Amino acid sequence: MTITGANTRVDLATALQKELSEVIQFKLAERLDSNRVGLLDVLYAYRLFLGRWPEFDSIDSLTAKIGSNDLQSFALGFVTSPEFKTRFPQASEALDMVVMREMADGTHLHFNLADLQSLRISTGLHELPIQEGMLRVLRPGMNCVDAGAHIGMYSLLMGRTVRPPVARWWRGGGGGKVYSFEPFPRTWPLLLRNINANHLQNTVVATNAACHAHPGRGRMFKNPHDPGNLGEVFVRAGASGDATGTAEVDLVRVDDVVPSYVRIGLVKIDIEGSEPAAMEGMQRILHRDRPIIFTEFNPGALESIGDMTAAEYLGFLEEAGYRCREVDNFLLDNATEYEYQEGDKTTNLVCEPK
Repeated sequence: MTITGANTRVDLATALQKELSEVIQFKLAERLDSNRVGLLDVLYAYRLFLGRWPEFDSIDSLTAKIGSNDLQSFALGFVTSPEFKTRFPQASEALDMVVMREMADGTHLHFNLADLQSLRISTGLHELPIQEGMLRVLRPGMNCVDAGAHIGMYSLLMGRTVRPPVARWWRGGGGGKVYSFEPFPRTWPLLLRNINANHLQNTVVATNAACHAHPGRGRMFKNPHDPGNLGEVFVRAGASGDATGTAEVDLVRVDDVVPSYVRIGLVKIDIEGSEPAAMEGMQRILHRDRPIIFTEFNPGALESIGDMTAAEYLGFLEEAGYRCREVDNFLLDNATEYEYQEGDKTTNLVCEPK
């Protein structure tokens, strides 16, 4: 470990001794259950996972590495890093297995250990602001659309919330429906398994297809820069393509799948740049039902798919009568609308009818 200066080395040694002394004084259960990340964790995570000591020029920069992470998220960042995968190439093959975790809210979540996005979901900390925003909107009896369901994190959240109270549920009483769309062959079986494992098969209506402007066939492509993330796949209509691992998928219009008598109150859409095409396929829902929309806004993906630029997508939503705020402003009840600037990074928007 490269830490320059005698004073810095003394400061680090003092801080480590203090932290170790505190840990030793914990009761055994406290030591086992502690979820706090400390300096010792930083040092030995580098040493064990990456085979080296970290390079920092001050104790402050070493402490900054901790950030706001809990212990599980901190360790996950190391085992999913490119450096770890380079050091242990055999780990990727060993991790290609489906496991189940019971989440804090009792949800049974089946996921593949090789999928980075699923690992983030399994921590219970993935996209918490979006989840909180949805819970402020969702109501029992509401009908929803989940475009790009992946393994079902949001479909399950919606399904649990819109389902009727238990007494009515057992009698088959009315409740909301979630129309869930997922085309990717590797995540589709996990979506179905999670729906069934959480007894939501009467609430979540799953469709093995990609949402688009026109029905037909398309081809799915994997992000070559992030092969460990099964959530980052995109679809091109009618594309033949020759990229390794691509697959042909069905394309559907959401308006054709959701019965015309069903009113939709919330739409969540995250489909790696195909959002404009999917929106074209739900014109009835947008203009008649006026749902609140939770959408990923990924300028790079929008540009690469080519249906609309990032600015054109925002213009499309505005013309449809929506005002869009970043999810943090929505949660803070800040009325500031999102204004796209060239070079903006990916963000999440909450779009409400004007």
